[in-house]
Amino acid sequence: MEVSIDVSTCDADLGNRYFGTVTEALELDTAKNGYILLVQDAEPNFDVNGNSPVTPDGWISCSDRMPEDTKMLLAFSQGEIVAAYWNWVVNPIDYKKYRAFTYLSGNILDDVTHWMPLPEPPL
Repeated sequence: MEVSIDVSTCDADLGNRYFGTVTEALELDTAKNGYILLVQDAEPNFDVNGNSPVTPDGWISCSDRMPEDTKMLLAFSQGEIVAAYWNWVVNPIDYKKYRAFTYLSGNILDDVTHWMPLPEPPL
């Protein structure tokens, strides 16, 4: 399976938390190369004939409803799909709490239009 990714955006710590340490990465020049190896050697989780696993609820518009607090989810923001949380955050100026989508790092994720729960892990 041939995969093209932008390695300048790879985050080794984030990748290790979600995929585990890639043993082969230790033999390569950088952790980024390890993630390329991880992606290129991965088994596809979809039917190559065009059928893909169905998420029962699919994408939910933010205008329809918002997620439960502190649940990890997928968010669609500025044309990209991002792993995120719907979280309580504190305004540093007036210290008021409000709810917002955040990256996994805790930074605010702007312009989210849709979200969906994470799919169930493979058995």
